[in-house]
Amino acid sequence: MAVGGAAGDAGDVLKDVLIHPLFIGIVQVILGGVAAYFLTERWQRWRQRREFQYRTMSKFSEISMEIFVLSGELLSIRPLQQMMADAWDDKQRRYISQRVLFHALEADIMACFSGEILRRYYELNRKGKALFDLVQSTGHFDKMAYEPIQDAFLNGRKDLLGNMIAEMKLLSWWERRRRQCPNLA
Repeated sequence: MAVGGAAGDAGDVLKDVLIHPLFIGIVQVILGGVAAYFLTERWQRWRQRREFQYRTMSKFSEISMEIFVLSGELLSIRPLQQMMADAWDDKQRRYISQRVLFHALEADIMACFSGEILRRYYELNRKGKALFDLVQSTGHFDKMAYEPIQDAFLNGRKDLLGNMIAEMKLLSWWERRRRQCPNLA
């Protein structure tokens, strides 16, 4: 009978310790600290990823528009290429340096955006190359061949930026949904 009583006394002591306000407070502080640590780490990673996405999107926007402008300038002076050789060479150097920067964005886009955005980036890259190939061609200048590619480049750029904004969740849920399913509008 003494053995059962000792076990009962130990159970009563354990029960008294578990319901003691000091013990409950210590457990709450420990659990709160652990939860705060993990939630803070997750939030910090999310914030850093979003900042990286925003920087990449901003660089992409600036560089892609610069490529578009430079290809247009090169195209406008192409008929006068021989007379404006210095301006032609300068703009061509600037264009090539921007193309290098545009290609360097591939790793950033790959690291922080989905495969769909990367696929659209490659499509836009092909359209940019087609623009430059038209500028570099030695045949007769045909503005009608240039304008559809130019429009396709601008539309592809706009769609890609829209997809980046949607993936970063800078749009409301309804706007993102409407963008994914245009027939909902």
